[in-house]
Amino acid sequence: MLAARIFSVTLVASTLLAGTRAAAESGAAPAPINAPTFRGVELVSGERIPGAVVESRPGEYVLVRPEPVAGATGAPARPRAIEWSRVARIDGAPPPPVPPPGSGSLIPAGFTPEKIDKLASAGKKASQVLPGLVAPKDGKQLVGSIKGAQDVLELVGLKRGPPNGFAVGYAMVMMPFCFEQTRGTLGRIDGTGAFGATCAYVITPIAIGLLVAAPFLNGKVKELKGPTVHHIDASVYALDYSKTSALTGAFQREPSGSFLGNNLGYDLGYTYIHPRNGLIGYGHLTLQQTSIARSDYLQVSSSFLKSDAQVGFDAIRFFSKGKASSYWSQHSAFVRVGPSFFHNWILSRDIGSRAAGASVDNPLNNSIGLSTGFGYELAAEVDFRFPQIRGWSTGGVHLALERGSYPALAFPALNPRESVFVALIGFDDLRQGSSYTWQRFKVELELPLDFSRRGGVLLGGQLARYENNFGSGVDNRGISLDYRIKF
Repeated sequence: MLAARIFSVTLVASTLLAGTRAAAESGAAPAPINAPTFRGVELVSGERIPGAVVESRPGEYVLVRPEPVAGATGAPARPRAIEWSRVARIDGAPPPPVPPPGSGSLIPAGFTPEKIDKLASAGKKASQVLPGLVAPKDGKQLVGSIKGAQDVLELVGLKRGPPNGFAVGYAMVMMPFCFEQTRGTLGRIDGTGAFGATCAYVITPIAIGLLVAAPFLNGKVKELKGPTVHHIDASVYALDYSKTSALTGAFQREPSGSFLGNNLGYDLGYTYIHPRNGLIGYGHLTLQQTSIARSDYLQVSSSFLKSDAQVGFDAIRFFSKGKASSYWSQHSAFVRVGPSFFHNWILSRDIGSRAAGASVDNPLNNSIGLSTGFGYELAAEVDFRFPQIRGWSTGGVHLALERGSYPALAFPALNPRESVFVALIGFDDLRQGSSYTWQRFKVELELPLDFSRRGGVLLGGQLARYENNFGSGVDNRGISLDYRIKF
């Protein structure tokens, strides 16, 4: 009995000594035996966030509602999202272990966020690329320069008409199609790379060439005297994007890419304006494709699709009554509203190696849906053409402001492997929240190239953003090249 008692006392003493030594090494004093349990989240940095833990998702995040300040009034504080890797203790206890992805997970060993690199990290933002447009102070000199440039362009083949519809349409269809075909190694359909190589070296260069030549390819047409009824707008724009996250603290949650990273967007719209009363029917499609990340195993890209069907009212058309003799018949200023739909998803593609190549049936070749939203969009648009000088166009300006609200959201179901992958690249926060908003502001100058009311080419920029009420979203800045056909 005596030996057993001595062994028990020795064990207790060694346990207490080990705990004291560990606390001293960590720089923290040992807690009193009867000390109250801390309620809230303790970070690995030593910071403490007192409050009520609202939600805990092992491996993802912890939501904690901070304690109200003494004497403060008003609405309670919003929960704060903490990245799981920053959490040391929850309510005084170690965080629960992260559940394994399951035996069916196909994420390669060693595929960690630290191996994700930014694409085109040295790229510049739009504010650095476009310092502004500068025109001569002398108005006569400006008009003379425009007319002289038009004379030269007409001599080399520029026609007095809208851009060629086929040239623009070919690029609008083939360029987004080839974006996917050249992910990972070249070629995704037949596995040999032949189709992807055709996209990279034949189809896409032809599309770019047709966009440049589009204003030159139409035959001559007479200038319109009255208002137009049908408007077709096609836009191609390079994107400078950045993702924002409510779950900060890890690199892969806020990727970004510049114009040089093959990040592109496409808009195709049709507008019907009644020739006299100004009522509007409108349909529009937006597709944005961005390169998100690259690891030792694969490339990841993101896609965003939005479609709209709206009705509206053109105030200028209503007051001018569509008279051909009216100066205002060439301008428009309208508002529109209607239902809107969006869907965003990510795609991963196997890169492979030079020796083995990429496998088309590799399970890492995925298309994973993030969210789908239904709602409405409200927009205002102004199109003003500068006065003509002896029949010669001096261009114009186009402004558009769009804002969509999506209170009805759906999140596609993911299997365990897809869930782990989405969380690994930091896009799981786009599947949070209960609503989304979308907004875009666009400013463009009509280039004095076509001399015609029948359509033209516009150059400008845009700022766009979509965001959920959880606090995560994507910011886009774009340099736009628009083509208009009117009749």
